Amino acid sequence: MSRLGDTRVNGISPRRVVIVGALIGAAMLYLLGGLAVRQIFRRDDYLQQYDRQSSRYVTVPAARGDILDRHGNVLVSSRPRYSVVIDLGSLREEFSVEARRDIRAARREQKKFSGMKIDTARLRASAVTKVVQHHLDRVNRVLGRSRTLDPAEVSRHLNESRALPFTLAKKLTPEEKARFLEAFPTDAPEQLFVETERTYPHGKLAAHLIGRLVSDDGEIREDLPDEGAGLRVTPREGKQGSFGIERCFDETIRGRDGYQLWQVDNLGYLHKKLDERTPEKGAAFVSSVDLELQKTAEEVLDMRSRAGAAIVLDVQTGEVLALASAPAFDPNEGIDGFSREYYKILEENRMLWNRALIGRYPPGSTFKLITAVAAMRSKTFNDSETIAKVAPHSAAANRPSGPISPTEKFDCGAFLTVNRQRKPEHDLVAFGPVDLARMIRVSSNVYCYNAALILGIEPIAAEAFRFGFGEHVNMELREAKSDVLGRLVVANPKYKLDDGRGRWVAGDTTNAAIGQGFHLTSPMHIACMTASLARKETRTRPSVVHDPARARSRVDHGGEPLDIPEAAYAEILRGMTECVAAGTGKKAQVPGLEIAGKSGSAQWDPRKKTTLAWFTAFAPARDPKVAVTVVLEGLPGENIGGGSASGPVVGAILKRWKELYYNAPEKSIPAEPAFEANFPVFDEYLPDD
Repeated sequence: MSRLGDTRVNGISPRRVVIVGALIGAAMLYLLGGLAVRQIFRRDDYLQQYDRQSSRYVTVPAARGDILDRHGNVLVSSRPRYSVVIDLGSLREEFSVEARRDIRAARREQKKFSGMKIDTARLRASAVTKVVQHHLDRVNRVLGRSRTLDPAEVSRHLNESRALPFTLAKKLTPEEKARFLEAFPTDAPEQLFVETERTYPHGKLAAHLIGRLVSDDGEIREDLPDEGAGLRVTPREGKQGSFGIERCFDETIRGRDGYQLWQVDNLGYLHKKLDERTPEKGAAFVSSVDLELQKTAEEVLDMRSRAGAAIVLDVQTGEVLALASAPAFDPNEGIDGFSREYYKILEENRMLWNRALIGRYPPGSTFKLITAVAAMRSKTFNDSETIAKVAPHSAAANRPSGPISPTEKFDCGAFLTVNRQRKPEHDLVAFGPVDLARMIRVSSNVYCYNAALILGIEPIAAEAFRFGFGEHVNMELREAKSDVLGRLVVANPKYKLDDGRGRWVAGDTTNAAIGQGFHLTSPMHIACMTASLARKETRTRPSVVHDPARARSRVDHGGEPLDIPEAAYAEILRGMTECVAAGTGKKAQVPGLEIAGKSGSAQWDPRKKTTLAWFTAFAPARDPKVAVTVVLEGLPGENIGGGSASGPVVGAILKRWKELYYNAPEKSIPAEPAFEANFPVFDEYLPDD
């Protein structure tokens, strides 16, 4: 009997045939098994993969909520904006016909010129542009426009956003919209598309406070359905806040974006809508601003024709009633982004700078209020012998060592020599005997020089830090925490040493006491200092959010009591009221309203020889409700004073505030200062500080 493999067929062993057959059978079983796994067991996985490749989300930006003033008046709103768009996917047959025509024409030309090459890809792209231009020409004729397409724009749209319609005409006027609807049937490829845009009914009013919008490039902020995880998303361009209220409260104002879930074909064009979520308009934001007060602040600030800022705070709540920065910009010019020409103007004039928050200025004589509090509060003093070494002819060196009384008078000449350097009084005026209240009224430098020599820099710097100088203001707007224009500085020995400017000397202390030297602060810091001083506290937390509940309760601003004797505070308050009644702040007077104020001037940019003009005040003096701070930047070479330049601005703002909020009978408001004045009836010479 023969065994397997003994008999060969055509020279091939039967055993080899069996082995090869078994291998082929095993391979077939493997292939069939793999196919079965894919078709049966992994069917759902492949279906999901197909869905992910053939489906995509298209975002639908929500309309932003309105921004209102504290009384419900609209500062910013959203309105519909109409455009003419076309779905390029619906034009594919036209693209093909035009491309074939162009390619045939090119081949005919090729026969005439041997060696001529045909770039079919370029011809197909050109055909797309020609077809779209043809539809655009139809729209142009109806609207009376003359736009010509940029081929690169069409190509970029096809490569990046072909699932979205292509825009033929933007921002239709009501008349253009009516003509389009009359000329084009509802089933035409050209369609009317509506979206929303910001509108600013008051132009540049409160522009720095409101802020502006920039493109967010369709950033996805809202969660998509769980079953849509992994699907491709085609974003429609939305808007997000760049600064101001628009940025800091963006999540609330922008609302909830919607979406559309589409099935797309193999070329990426939209085919069938599968699902959608309607966008939800953002919530209205009620700001703390008073529209009428804001108008007044900007109008009177603009009348000075100088760069500067004005701030109005509710003393008790810290709410910002008005905030103006000059020069201002018109946000209507930047709804779709500023033009190159307009942006150049903005940059040259620094119109986007919110000087009220990011300005970095020496506080000038407004800082003398800090020096006054430090003098009334300090428990440490330099002895007379130590003072005599640097200023032997000063009043500080010729008095018994010890604290400064609010009624103590220093003999103030036209200057004070400190370390052989003359420290001048304003305009070299000799005021003679000056106490605390008169120092504030006439803004005496020499009084502060003497106080500084007695105190030393430590108590003055410590008091400035206690009032929040040298640190960012605690408020919602992010610009308040910006150092783009420089650091906030409280003059002190450590700062000078760390900044590489050498050791501290007595002249630095006297400069610091009058708000010069190394100090750098913002107008908002001065406004907060003023409101805090009005409440006999050290901190004010400003807010741009209107909360009626604040007025019904005592607001904790995070500070501490002023901690000076009542008699000392009375003298400070007397000096501030006399400043407005008969001192350097007379131009801030408002009939029937008792105002406590302080003027200030400061050398700012020595290279340009510019001066700052400050005025800060609160009112009514004995029942403080509002604080106003104004700063103006002098022109190069111009010497302006706080009392004459900024005082009238503060006065105009307080006059309007009185009309809007202060309804007390005229007869109940003293026309004279609340305190018995210790100055002559006739006007003495007052420097313009």
